[in-house]
Amino acid sequence: MRTHTGEKPYCCTEVNSGDLQKHIRIHTGEKPFLCPYEGCGRSFRTSNICKVHMHTHTGEKPYHCSEPGCNRAFASATNYKNHSRIHTGILTF
Repeated sequence: MRTHTGEKPYCCTEVNSGDLQKHIRIHTGEKPFLCPYEGCGRSFRTSNICKVHMHTHTGEKPYHCSEPGCNRAFASATNYKNHSRIHTGILTF
């Protein structure tokens, strides 16, 4: 119901919080972390997202499937986690 009334009873008191600053970037659209590869031009809200993006340029895939017989590797932890569901039988789609 608060969505409809606009009531916001919970506020963050730590204005300088790093998490709050990252969250505010969602609303402002600020993306201060630029990809250093010439000609790329992409920018990101967090340094971690930029770091994961760098794998597209380097080809690095640091997340390796630990399932015996599976030799897949992934550039992001999210993609690895999604892949691991194949082995566990837990599919969300």
